[in-house]
Amino acid sequence: MAHDEHDPEAYRLLFGLIGGGFLAMVLLLSLASLLVIPAVWVVGLVSLWIVAAALAVRWWPRRSWFPVLAGTVLAVVWIVVLTAVGGPR
Repeated sequence: MAHDEHDPEAYRLLFGLIGGGFLAMVLLLSLASLLVIPAVWVVGLVSLWIVAAALAVRWWPRRSWFPVLAGTVLAVVWIVVLTAVGGPR
């Protein structure tokens, strides 16, 4: 039977990379939302993104799961805002 070793540092790095990808995707989607929602809402989404990204960078060394959580929560907030505010003008 093979011996499995799980390196905590590798998992921390993996969670950071995946969370960073989520955060980058949400920023891109938020900026692209200028096409369908008013700029005030986009500014709010980007402001929320800045706060969440700063917290994710700050807390990532101790809470490796936080960047993934922050990206997921921001994606849900983006979907809610786009659904509530977006639509034909």
